[in-house]
Amino acid sequence: MPLMRVEMVTVPDCPNGPVLRERLALALVGRTDVELTEHVVDDPPEAERRGMHGSPTLLVDGRDPYAASGAAASVSCHLCRGADGRIRGAPSVEELRRVLGTPVTGGAGRAGQGRLAPIEGGLRAVQQAVMPSFAVPAGQMLAVALRP
Repeated sequence: MPLMRVEMVTVPDCPNGPVLRERLALALVGRTDVELTEHVVDDPPEAERRGMHGSPTLLVDGRDPYAASGAAASVSCHLCRGADGRIRGAPSVEELRRVLGTPVTGGAGRAGQGRLAPIEGGLRAVQQAVMPSFAVPAGQMLAVALRP
């Protein structure tokens, strides 16, 4: 059986990188058919070469299952709207299991959401104050440009 290639692509110090890493670990428990790699990207040409649509980007066999059709590569913040309508910095464990073809065996704390990004104000404040006004379908990602 060929290995599934799963890549996590982040910008330096992305607060949602550890969140996605933790949720991937939970979603992949018991899987021996997955090769997981991580890449840190800080410039647009590298983002385009790697297929990064914001940080963190998840690539499954080279494809971003959460990117909107025709989305351009970018060094930006990658937010997604979960099935419950809330904006988060990474897909839930259940969403990852679905995308990775891992059987769902029950929640993993916080209803499968893992932990929240450890930020004071910052992204959490943006999520609460601004993001609910965006109409992003469940399971799709929203890229927000980062300031240099």
